[in-house]
Amino acid sequence: MKKAAAFITGMILISVLVSSAGAAGAGQAFIDGVSQDAESGNLNVLCALPGETGAADSFEVTLDETTLPVLSVSTADEAGVAKTFYCMVDVSGSMKGRMDQAKDVLTAISADLDADEGDNMVIAAFGNGITETGFLTDPEEIAAAVADLEYTSEDTDLYSAVIHGIEFLEGQSQVNEQAALVIISDGCDDQAYGSSYEEACEAVENADLPVYTAAIILSEEDYDAALDLGSFAKQSAGGSYFPKSSETDSGPADMTAAEIGSEIAAEMNSFLYVRADLSGVTKSDSGAYTLSVTFSGDSGYVYTDSREISAGELGLAEGEADSESEPDEADTDPEPGFLETYGTLLLVIVILIAAGIIIIAVVLIARMKKSRKEEKEKRKKQEEQKRLEREERERAEQTERELAEQRERERLEQEEIARQEKEAFEALPRFPVRLVALGVKQKEYTLELVQGCEMTIGRNDKAMIVLDPQDRQLSSVHFMMFWDNGTVYVRDAGSTNGTFRNGVALGGRRTIVRPGDMLRAGSYDYRVMMQEV
Repeated sequence: MKKAAAFITGMILISVLVSSAGAAGAGQAFIDGVSQDAESGNLNVLCALPGETGAADSFEVTLDETTLPVLSVSTADEAGVAKTFYCMVDVSGSMKGRMDQAKDVLTAISADLDADEGDNMVIAAFGNGITETGFLTDPEEIAAAVADLEYTSEDTDLYSAVIHGIEFLEGQSQVNEQAALVIISDGCDDQAYGSSYEEACEAVENADLPVYTAAIILSEEDYDAALDLGSFAKQSAGGSYFPKSSETDSGPADMTAAEIGSEIAAEMNSFLYVRADLSGVTKSDSGAYTLSVTFSGDSGYVYTDSREISAGELGLAEGEADSESEPDEADTDPEPGFLETYGTLLLVIVILIAAGIIIIAVVLIARMKKSRKEEKEKRKKQEEQKRLEREERERAEQTERELAEQRERERLEQEEIARQEKEAFEALPRFPVRLVALGVKQKEYTLELVQGCEMTIGRNDKAMIVLDPQDRQLSSVHFMMFWDNGTVYVRDAGSTNGTFRNGVALGGRRTIVRPGDMLRAGSYDYRVMMQEV
């Protein structure tokens, strides 16, 4: 029966472990940081549980199989935990018209920083590559860095930027105990090269830090990309995506960029800082410990998360050897107990419970795998759609460039034709004809007639030669003169008051004009003066 009791105990432990694994897998991770107090030796656990409040009795903390007494629970803000924000800002071409909102998010986050507590932030602008500031604490330096942000014409290598941000937070000594990755973008990744979505998701899942996504959207049509961006927050340890979904429909909630930044800062301040007593735990020979935290919230939800802690991270007292000798089995003769009487029945019950838990776990895992597969296929289709749209955009741009080049060639050809025609016109022989008004002093005009060209004469610049702009009797185009083969011709151009040669109306037919002839046009009679032809 001792063997039966041991088997039952083992099955109970298995069922508990399977149940715990199922609970952890069904929810979002929330252990954001673990440290040991240098003075007291207590264990400090930073838990990202947005919107939740709790006291010591809300938490159960175990290290391997040892339950740790919870000494106190406070918010990160109350505990004065120093924060680091690594803020990634998308400055690619798709962010045109969105940069002011992105700056508002950064400004609202920076307003919550407390330099006296050691808070700091890094601003990283990303497109094809990443340009980042150092660790900023001074408000004026932060404001200047925010003001310098401008969108570019670059593509967006979003996924590589996510991986870089996580590696930065995990590798820099100036990163504080509480750290978060903030992604400010429209959610588009149109970089044909670089990291994949799956690689970015894996980096987020393996990192023990919250990811906040602030999607900058101009209309509800942008919300699908915002939700895709928010998948990084949902896979992180306690992160959140913004804007939230509306409570009335599937669209985005009405949130300004400044409200998003303030909400991110508020969630970081509300993280729960749990202090647990390590004095009852002795050092083991294993190289690592398993820390498990279970939180029972006022909302009725139970959250469970765990993480591995290396032995080098904890200072524990050395364990003492067990000096009590094992009792001699021959000297003891226990009386039949409860397990001997009901052992078989308990065994059956435990096996059924374990089987049920395993079935539930298998179903949940299968659903998760199916969901991930569907998400992967959806992402693949979206990437293919983006590729097709990019290729179509490139073809359209190439066509537009070719049309622009063709229009430029045609313009240059027209200019060349016009230049040649002008040169040819200017090269033609000229013949001067003077018109002298009778009875009016100093009123005479010299007309330069071009060989073989019928030239119009009138009151304004509608005519090739302007005669007298002040003469209201003169039509805009009054008459025409033509010089060819040594002969000068004149004809009326359909003027209002007509054109007369030696008192005879000309009409529209060409008439030869000779030196000394009288030509009446408008208010004056003109004597035609020219060299003999």
